[in-house]
Amino acid sequence: SSYVVFGLKTKHGDIVYNTAILLDRKGQVVGQYNKAHPTEGELKEGITPGEDAGPPVFQTDFGMIGIQICFDVNWREGWRHLKEQGAQIVFWPSAYAAGRQLPALALTNQFYVVSAVEGGESQVFDITGEPLATTGKYQYWAGATLPLGKRLFETDYNMPKAQEIQQKYGSRVEVTWYHDSDWITVASLDPNLSTEDLIKEYALIPLDDY
Repeated sequence: SSYVVFGLKTKHGDIVYNTAILLDRKGQVVGQYNKAHPTEGELKEGITPGEDAGPPVFQTDFGMIGIQICFDVNWREGWRHLKEQGAQIVFWPSAYAAGRQLPALALTNQFYVVSAVEGGESQVFDITGEPLATTGKYQYWAGATLPLGKRLFETDYNMPKAQEIQQKYGSRVEVTWYHDSDWITVASLDPNLSTEDLIKEYALIPLDDY
């Protein structure tokens, strides 16, 4: 009863892609992304680059997601396109970890990044780039609860409002203070209250707008 993202080669006529498939909770194919930037080795093997119109986003019952594959990590415009299309989580199956790039992409675009790496650590990154979970020699899987809708704010003008939110809503809302960066993140943990509701109620100014 889970969504699954997995990689394989797909063939369309004589064209072969490096593909990530999205299955829904019933096992039905509900999305496909063809890697836009194959490596030189893949090109020599006959892998064709995927569509160049920008990677697609997929609506799930928990939120909007995007997918990138391995070498795509080096092309920032694809990740930015996903952000502009409303992606809240980007899944990244890969042969290598690209550990320094993924947290930078998560922070730059303020979405979660979830990696599944063949040769290295798989990780879950917060919208601030902070690692929330990672695999390693003691545990071969990584998982985290991701409050979708979490937003990032400067402390300027927002600090007293965030304190009021903490006082009023308590455990219904997660407020995290990044003292070294003058940042705050706010996320609703209540299914009947969205972060957007809090933004409107307190006239919060998201970091991008600020």
